[in-house]
Amino acid sequence: MLRNAFLPALLAACGLALPASAQVDFDVISFGKIQVDDNTLGLSSGWLILVNTGSVPLSLLDWQKALHYAEFSTPVGGFDLKPVFSGPTTLAPGEAIGAYDPALANLIEIGESFTMAASTQFHLSGPWPAGTTQNIRWKFEFAGREVSGVTEVEFTSAPIGYGITGVRTSSTPVASPAVTNLPINCTGQLTVKPLGLASPYRIAPSSNLPVIGNLCFALDVRVNNVPFIVGVDLAPGNTTFAGCDLKLALSPNLRSFAGVGIAQRLAIPNNAALIGQHVWLQAAGLSGGGVSTLTNGLEIVLGPKP
Repeated sequence: MLRNAFLPALLAACGLALPASAQVDFDVISFGKIQVDDNTLGLSSGWLILVNTGSVPLSLLDWQKALHYAEFSTPVGGFDLKPVFSGPTTLAPGEAIGAYDPALANLIEIGESFTMAASTQFHLSGPWPAGTTQNIRWKFEFAGREVSGVTEVEFTSAPIGYGITGVRTSSTPVASPAVTNLPINCTGQLTVKPLGLASPYRIAPSSNLPVIGNLCFALDVRVNNVPFIVGVDLAPGNTTFAGCDLKLALSPNLRSFAGVGIAQRLAIPNNAALIGQHVWLQAAGLSGGGVSTLTNGLEIVLGPKP
């Protein structure tokens, strides 16, 4: 017991400390309420401040790829809420970055440094229900953690400002990653992306989070601009095919569909029975009558709407 207590006491006496384990953590300062002027045709604005409350730097290049979801409570002509990147490439512990608005900036704590730059982008265009109050449900998943909230939107002909109130929310660990990359030894690339819908719509055109009812969920398929087939399986595999690692089990549940171009919509039905379902995906490029390459695999866990 004395031996175990001696080293920390000696280090403390010398002004030193034992190394702490690296911790990823962040807060989001978002609007609790905004006002939209009914006399305008639309607006484009920053939406939140990202604060690094952990002990390791955060990659802002990765932040712009964060899985995200937003849904307006009523149809509008145009709506978009997504993470973006501008300015420094990393966010050090104790640093904050995002849109300057008094409602947001007032929640930055003493000792935290702030950089005004783009961290998220909010777009809204008419028509919208003038003279009503609606809300936006939103969620971001980033670096193994998640944060979500609800923002009230008041449409009014006599606004007193834009940002009315702000809310600071701490991230929590993600119970299960929504999308997991499964690398292979071939050059094809498969990622998730948003693919917007024609207006008016209720679902955010920027959502790439695999939740039920997300009609904007899509795949980004990179196989040297050749036609491809996407395989969807309910079981994983670990074999070799066409000189590449095959991440699908080729089980009786395997389904496939053909595609061309890059973006491939994969709308998720609004079926609660799908919540918690694991799905494995992989694409194969087709050239010269055969498979030219495979992409990496993706393991996707379907979740509920925020």
